Amino acid sequence: MKQAYQVGLDEQTSVTRVTLGGWRARLRLTPRAIGVIIFIAILLINMVAYGAVWGYSAYHVQKTARADLNVRIADLQALNAAGKLFTAAGLGQAQADLTAVDRDLAQLQSLLPFGGVSAVEPEASIWHTLSLGRNVVGAALAGLHAEQALSPALTALVGSVTHSASAATGRPMTLEDVTHGQQALAIIAGDWAAAQADRQVISPGALSALGDPRLPKLLTAFDKYAPMVTVGITMASAALDWSPAALGLTQQFHILLFNMDTDELRATGGFLGNYAQITLAGGLVTSGIHLHDIYTLDCPNGVCPKRALPPGYSWFPLAQGEFGLRDSNLNPDFSTSAGLAASLYQQITGTRVDMVVAITPAIIEDIMRVTGPLTVPQFHVTVTADNLNSTIHYYHQNADITTRLGINYKALGTSVAKAFDVLLSQALMAQVTKLSGSQLGKLGKLLMNAFTTKDIQVFASDTRLEQALQQAGAGGQVLAPAYDNLMLVDENDGGSYANSDMRETASDVVALDASGAARHTLTVTYNYAIVQHSYTQQRVYDDFVRVIVPGSVGGVIAMGPCILGRTTQSYHTVVGCQLRVQRGQKVSLTFSWTVPNAFTAGKLSTYRLLIQRQAGAQVTTSVTLTPPSGQTLIAQGSALQAQQGALTWSASPLLVNTTLSAQVQP
Repeated sequence: MKQAYQVGLDEQTSVTRVTLGGWRARLRLTPRAIGVIIFIAILLINMVAYGAVWGYSAYHVQKTARADLNVRIADLQALNAAGKLFTAAGLGQAQADLTAVDRDLAQLQSLLPFGGVSAVEPEASIWHTLSLGRNVVGAALAGLHAEQALSPALTALVGSVTHSASAATGRPMTLEDVTHGQQALAIIAGDWAAAQADRQVISPGALSALGDPRLPKLLTAFDKYAPMVTVGITMASAALDWSPAALGLTQQFHILLFNMDTDELRATGGFLGNYAQITLAGGLVTSGIHLHDIYTLDCPNGVCPKRALPPGYSWFPLAQGEFGLRDSNLNPDFSTSAGLAASLYQQITGTRVDMVVAITPAIIEDIMRVTGPLTVPQFHVTVTADNLNSTIHYYHQNADITTRLGINYKALGTSVAKAFDVLLSQALMAQVTKLSGSQLGKLGKLLMNAFTTKDIQVFASDTRLEQALQQAGAGGQVLAPAYDNLMLVDENDGGSYANSDMRETASDVVALDASGAARHTLTVTYNYAIVQHSYTQQRVYDDFVRVIVPGSVGGVIAMGPCILGRTTQSYHTVVGCQLRVQRGQKVSLTFSWTVPNAFTAGKLSTYRLLIQRQAGAQVTTSVTLTPPSGQTLIAQGSALQAQQGALTWSASPLLVNTTLSAQVQP
């Protein structure tokens, strides 16, 4: 049945009569109220019309912005993958791409309701994700702008190291450059802090609800790299504040560089066979990099002065009252060993040491994989990354070749046995100057990775920078965390190249018990393989073995053909013993100890174990964790794998410090 609908206005009473079917209502609406209603209606009609136009426009804006964003990100990834990111053209392209990315993110951000200022999800998380992206891009752009401004000075600095023609195209670094760098870093730090603040309020669940799988992945990547970026900014800040001194702008700055031999393994990575003193003044390297046989400094004219062993190293047999700079790295904590080396160097030469840098042959091999083989014309030989060590050892043992070829080793500033080392280093530096931008980018990545593997270790006399280096993992220190930890250290104290043929494995079985203790049983096996070389290999390998564990341990037992020796390590307990292995022989040692309160007993808790790498060592390492009786272990992270009620992990060889984490469920 139809209902009658009538609306009438009583002009005297200003009452609107509404009749719907048989039902009548009286609404008191003044003409002014009616006018307001009409205005609102008109406004709503206009808003709907404008909203339709805005919605159509916003759709195309976001579609265009997202498409461009994808293109720019793909371009940046391609530059990085091709190793062209750090070339002049690559940096220019990266700046253009990042600027476009910032524009795209700003456009997407502007499309959010209320300017994105909302507590409603997912809009709030989307806004902060876009803001995080813009802050990260802002930090990157500040870094690129600083690089472009400082490029001439950096070019001159690098050129002064390699003696390349690029030094002439630049200009020396100045205090004004340092100030510019500090200002840029302040912008970077501010943007990075804002990005981290954005991250704190982003809900992964809200982003997942949008159905774009890339967004949660981006957050995961941010969380993964954020600690490293934070540490990098801290280290850069300390380095910039120290740079007026470090660049020789206020006084000469001296770096002591050691080239270690890992085939004669020592605590910090290898025998300190060669050294170089690098001097910076006026923003340039004024000394070049010239290697010298360490014996020419320690034992001038073949005479080694008498010097007693420092306390704690009575087990070391080679010094025999003639302890020298060559023996200064007996402590696996690089800052401790480097501090001793700096002190000895100053005693011997009278020159203050501001920084100590030690490198292993692995980093030279990595550089050679970028440069390609090196030719040393004076010796009529070509060296590759694969035969580097064996070729060097051959010429060390056959110094008469240097004499027969008429090579003036004294003019090279070294000994007759190390002339080949110096000429090879010169060939390497010459080749580095010819690298393309993409090759330099690849080389930069290798060098950064070398800090993680301890193939480059750095000590700074400046306390703040040293702390930043250690925090960044570049200081080579022996860590002492509040949880369980283990470090195996081998010290070749027989003066041989035996470590190139040593096949070493370390297997640690950790049994957790109901009291919260962790009982370790570590088996270390040494297999001195018979390998043919161009040089002569010794028949006996002598090794002072150290097992470094938390200071709170108890029940320490060592078994096997190893003579116990006394040694110490700050904040740790050390089991040390002298081992001898014949060539072709396999020997196993077993060490056991108990770490109390390794986890909280009786309730859900976490057990952690830090395995620390010795620089230069090649040890296949494995760990097996077994739970307390009637309890369960759940791996945290991807390192540990479940196997028959236990958790296992292995590395062949151990190349980086590794933390294993497991949840103990009662």
